[in-house]
Amino acid sequence: MVRVNSVARSGAVLAVYVDDSLALKEKLPDLDGRSEAFAGEYGLEVVVKVPPGTHTIKLDNLGDDWLTMDYVRLEGVVVRQAKTRILGLTNGTFAIVWIQNRDSTWWNAVHGIAVEPIGDLRIALYGLEDGDYLVEFWDPYRGAVIAEERCRAMGGRLVVSVKLLQRDLAVKAYRLGP
Repeated sequence: MVRVNSVARSGAVLAVYVDDSLALKEKLPDLDGRSEAFAGEYGLEVVVKVPPGTHTIKLDNLGDDWLTMDYVRLEGVVVRQAKTRILGLTNGTFAIVWIQNRDSTWWNAVHGIAVEPIGDLRIALYGLEDGDYLVEFWDPYRGAVIAEERCRAMGGRLVVSVKLLQRDLAVKAYRLGP
């Protein structure tokens, strides 16, 4: 269940995918004309039934502008905690992504607790136009590019490989050519 709070003046479209299949698509037009993130404009609870078993659930906004959610509630499930936290944004030809080793926290840094590196990550970026991309890997602590590679998006999906993640990593992907 997802509780939608508010949408921008241009409206939004909430899409919920279960295992890469669209399970729900909810058009959310602007109701109050205020374009305030937490105005309580909707208070709508969107429910998606998920069959028993292991699944990947993805939330997306297919609309022209933003929406805010009060919470996502999972009932009767066991959530597997990933070793990484990945957040990203795209406009279809450009993507920015932040990848964090979950053990890389201020608490562990202050207390000298070692962080176990994560190796051989493969991260799929969705919503990108097909074509060739330049992918830059950034050290966010130094603000410097540490590696580059060319990758190809196919079927709206660009797969990026990270050989070793110690703490945090930022990624920029630019579409090359038309």
